[in-house]
Amino acid sequence: MDLPAIGTPPFTSPLISTLKPVHLGAVTYPVTGPVIGVIGGGQLARMMAPAATNLGLNLQILAEAPTVGAVAAVRTAPVGDYKDLDTLREFARGKDVITFDHEHVPTEFLRTLMAEGVNVQPRPEALQYAQDKLLMRQAVERLGLPNPRWAEVSTLDAARRLRRQGRTRSGFPRGGSRAQYCVVRAVAFPR
Repeated sequence: MDLPAIGTPPFTSPLISTLKPVHLGAVTYPVTGPVIGVIGGGQLARMMAPAATNLGLNLQILAEAPTVGAVAAVRTAPVGDYKDLDTLREFARGKDVITFDHEHVPTEFLRTLMAEGVNVQPRPEALQYAQDKLLMRQAVERLGLPNPRWAEVSTLDAARRLRRQGRTRSGFPRGGSRAQYCVVRAVAFPR
């Protein structure tokens, strides 16, 4: 049999043309490992899915919307609000461990779940460093790890001083900013 030359369309046969795509949700297989619940359905959760499947783990996602990326990669992805404690409680039921896809999950809710016996990994204490860039920069400095130049700024005069020094890139302590030079803390700017 002659194989197609490099660069030509792949081999096709009548058998292949009769195959129909199968949706992941229609496939049944035994779960051999623990059930892992991921709060949030973004990139990180989507990247967890193939590894979890290969390890025989049942990865379930609490999705913010039916259109988030991880929904297509897992079998179970209820849609719910991660800022609602009752939704988190319901999602955690029956899971061996809960983790999160992003830093926006309220740490006080994760602490409540832990107090109610839910295994949350990593612990909320670790999440605070992703949520608060000032805490993160301080911790990195304490550990002696490489850290970009940064400064805590709590007054408008201090912000102006940094600007005059050419250190104009800034970020806020919460909300995912990747500030490179200074972290602004509760500055009241005049109108």
